[in-house]
Amino acid sequence: DASLEEFICQDVELDIDPIFGKPLSRLLADYDITDRTDRRTSHHDPSLKFETVRGGVILSSQAGMTIGAYLGCDLSLIPEWRGRELGAELVIERCLLSGLNPAAQLDNAAYTPAGHAAHISAWKRVRSNPLDAHLRLFRQSGEMQHLEAA
Repeated sequence: DASLEEFICQDVELDIDPIFGKPLSRLLADYDITDRTDRRTSHHDPSLKFETVRGGVILSSQAGMTIGAYLGCDLSLIPEWRGRELGAELVIERCLLSGLNPAAQLDNAAYTPAGHAAHISAWKRVRSNPLDAHLRLFRQSGEMQHLEAA
């Protein structure tokens, strides 16, 4: 329900710079992604799967290769998968998981230009299709409750 400005920077300074980018390999090395709790099919490409891990969400190809992740407050996709709206989908999945935009929780909201664009695209997608976001949230919460009961 937040405005775009609130979603992006939560009343803190906004910093957009390519220097904030991390290659996916470095991002994955910083987090434990071995404990994958649930798999959800990408709405954009049914051959791709989202998985929840301790630090956020990862996106994997049908062959099981990790092609993107939003862990902590870092978003990364391997170059050959960019430009397909998968960054926005990662943002939606990550924000639904934690209930907020992790990048906006920093002392200064920090984004790469591509990460900033992905967050804006995600916000617009949710605003234009709130039912999709509610279905994703319902799917996530239902899976989490199932895991907690097990």
